[in-house]
Amino acid sequence: MSNIPGKVWLITGCSSGFGRILAEMAVAQGDRVIATARKVEQITDLAAESPGQVLTLALEVTDPA
Repeated sequence: MSNIPGKVWLITGCSSGFGRILAEMAVAQGDRVIATARKVEQITDLAAESPGQVLTLALEVTDPA
């Protein structure tokens, strides 16, 4: 078992739509979120609003590399 309270989510497509809403809801309930988007600059506000709770990463799922 982990000593980290709550869940850890990996959510793709956090710049808008369901991904964004899901990330915001997870953070609101105290969980940690790894939020991804094609352009990471579109989601930096998520991390800024919840320091230590959100990690943002650039992820292009159509890029094989």
